Amino acid sequence: MVEVFDRKIASHVGLRLGKPIPLNSMYRAISMGGRTASIKSSAYRKWTEEQGALLEAHKPPRIPGPYVCYITLPENYRGDVDGGVKCWL
Repeated sequence: MVEVFDRKIASHVGLRLGKPIPLNSMYRAISMGGRTASIKSSAYRKWTEEQGALLEAHKPPRIPGPYVCYITLPENYRGDVDGGVKCWL
């Protein structure tokens, strides 16, 4: 993996990532001694690994300090837009 400090600094970055998984598929509940805990689902773990590899392939520069994130979806996107983009952020 490339260290973040080895990357050049940029004022803006554009990335194209894969389709998000539904929010309802991100976590699952498990029972732990009378208590319930939420853990990442296997689908979400797989998705984050794939997106991490895709992000590394882009080799984006780093942006120091605060930033603004714009997310653009296709016009024909079918699904929960608000829930879908949460896995990107």
